Amino acid sequence: MGCGLMLETDRLIIRKFTYKDLSDIYEYLKDPEVQIPAGGRVITSIEDALKILERYLKREDIFAIELKSESKVIGAIGAYNLTYNDIAERHLGFELNQSYWNKGYITEACAKLINHLFVEKGMDRIAISNYPFNKASIRVAEKLGFVKEGVLRKEDRLSTGELVDRIVYSIIRSEYLGG
Repeated sequence: MGCGLMLETDRLIIRKFTYKDLSDIYEYLKDPEVQIPAGGRVITSIEDALKILERYLKREDIFAIELKSESKVIGAIGAYNLTYNDIAERHLGFELNQSYWNKGYITEACAKLINHLFVEKGMDRIAISNYPFNKASIRVAEKLGFVKEGVLRKEDRLSTGELVDRIVYSIIRSEYLGG
């Protein structure tokens, strides 16, 4: 998607991460309430956060969600190419600092990125998958018009070791564009 991606909404900026974001991402990377439902590993030190940030800096498919009013990174959003067939598709993933839950930030960020992916990048399909216990992520997918495709039974292992189901949602280009 290119290193220069920067998208803006009324409240948010979606952009590449920088080293200045380290303390902000450490805040939510160390929170099990954020990391476990997002499928991440809970970190225990700023050094671990730096390692993750350095991975983010090398990737072109994961972005910071910055809250304009606070000039603070409150989460991350990714548009991953997990497809091995001949289709232009991305899988969205996201995580948000718990202090900013239930304010519509993830829905807003996803809506902007989805529009970019369909309109600017010509994607054919966008998917979101989540765990049955992650009710907030399910609500985001439903609010954005994604259709539940099904459940992949015991398809993922959490960092806690627990084997869990994954629910897959998608939206296709013609549904999104109304054609």
